[in-house]
This record gives sequence, structure tokens and C-alpha cells, in this order.
Amino acid sequence: MLSGGAKSLDSDDFGPWHDRDHVRIMSSWAGLRPEVEVEAFESGGSLPLGSLVFNQNKSSSLSVGFKEKLTMTENVTQRFYDRISSCYDAIADGGEHKARQRGVELLAVQPGEQVLEIGYGTGHSLVDLAKAAGDSGRMSGVDISPGMQSVAQRRVDDAGLSSRVELKVANTPPLPYEADQFDVVSMSFTLELFPLETIPAVLAEVQRVLRPTGRVGVVSMATTKEGEDDSLLERTYKWMHAHFPHFVDCQPIPVEDFFVNAGFSLALAERLSIFTMPVAAVVGKPTE
Repeated sequence: MLSGGAKSLDSDDFGPWHDRDHVRIMSSWAGLRPEVEVEAFESGGSLPLGSLVFNQNKSSSLSVGFKEKLTMTENVTQRFYDRISSCYDAIADGGEHKARQRGVELLAVQPGEQVLEIGYGTGHSLVDLAKAAGDSGRMSGVDISPGMQSVAQRRVDDAGLSSRVELKVANTPPLPYEADQFDVVSMSFTLELFPLETIPAVLAEVQRVLRPTGRVGVVSMATTKEGEDDSLLERTYKWMHAHFPHFVDCQPIPVEDFFVNAGFSLALAERLSIFTMPVAAVVGKPTE
């Protein structure tokens, strides 16, 4: 996901990516119009990747370095995840699986609880959480991608859980739910997809839909702790996110700090790793 404030990338910044075919490949993956990017590069213009801001119910404007501004009426992030929904597990599940499972374990969902997952993806955690909530519980989920919804719904159906799982597609924030509706809210490798300036609003919405005695669990790529050095892979990942956010759309974040600043008390906090990159698994409760 892209946010404002990043520098404009001129054609020279892309090195070997500068030629027409490579620009078209980048455009295809990003869901942009390739002729627009090629024209921008060939006219000596710049492509300000950081000018793309995703807000619900609003289009995004892409300035290509010359007078004309183009309005993007489709959400690039949604289109990207729609495209990879059928193969997402092959791409990411091998690395995310253990951390995601640990997040489910830390939440310790009980029979009868009302549970929400934000960013349910292909539905792995969704099924585990629904099973934990049991026949007397209720599982809800919201995701930006209709493609992911289709994959997750098949997984729910195959698990025999259709009668107690409801999946929605919507941009977040806001959350399309009533206040004080859920005992548990879960996010796994989702919070870090939002621009940093949007994360407080996401957590405020979590506060709103949680019951006063509820809890929220987040598994997220995390920044290294104070006094620790980034691994080579972590540094490379951050560089890729800064320069090619079309492809590397998430970023390590200080999860614990965001929780505290949003008014949650930390009930549980663990650090894990994926290929030497730190991952935080956190459970918080609304501050009384």
C-alpha cells in the first residue's frame, strides 16, 4: 500500500527497470495503465509513487510529471490481491504459517465468542478461529479483495463452517460493524499494510467494535528492538518497500508502540522471526 510523502522516482532511479518492457511489467503487477507509465518515462517525466493515497470511497490521483493528472478509479491494492489470491498461499504461506498460528494460540478464543478477522486473506486463521468459537460462537471477516473472499469462502465451505461465518468485502477504516459487537478482533500480516498515518484510525475502529472486556490480537512484521541491528534481509526489505512499494507493499512497524498509543494495554507480547526478519505477536485489551 502506498502513502504520501515518498519521493518521486525518475527513470534513472530504476536502473535496469528503465526500459519499456520492464516498465510495462511493473505496471501490470501494480494494476496501472502501462501506456501512462511508458509515456511518463519516455517524456522525461517522473512517477511519484508516493502520491498514491488510498482512502475509502475516494479515487486516487496519479501525477506523472507533466500537466495532465489521471484519476485512478480502481483501487490498486484490491486489484493486486485479486490477481494473486489463487496463488497467495504458494507465495507467502510457507513463511507466515507458524507466526499466524502462534497469533491464534495467543488469542485463545473460547466457545461462544464473537470474533472478527480484519484482512482474512485466504482464510487459514479464519477457519481456526471459527472452530475455536464453536457452534455457539460467530465468526466475521472483512477484506479488501473479492478474490480473497472467494478463496476464503471455499475454505470455510470445505471446513463445514458456512453457517457461522460471514465474510464481507470493504475498505477499512471504517469497519462495517456496530460498536461493542465483538469479543475478539484478529489481524495477521494486515496492520503493516496500512500507511503509518492510517494505523491509529484502524486501531480506533478496533476499539469501537470491541466490547469493553474484549481483546485484539495482531501478528505483524515489526521493527527491530532498540539496540538491535537490522539483518541484511531486513535492510533489503525496507529498501525495497521504499523504492518499489507496488511490489513490497507492507513495512515493519513498531506494533507495541501503536497498541499503547491507541489505548490498549499489552496483555501478551512475543517476538518471532521469518527468515531473520522480526515479527511481533501481540494481544491487547482496551484500557479501562
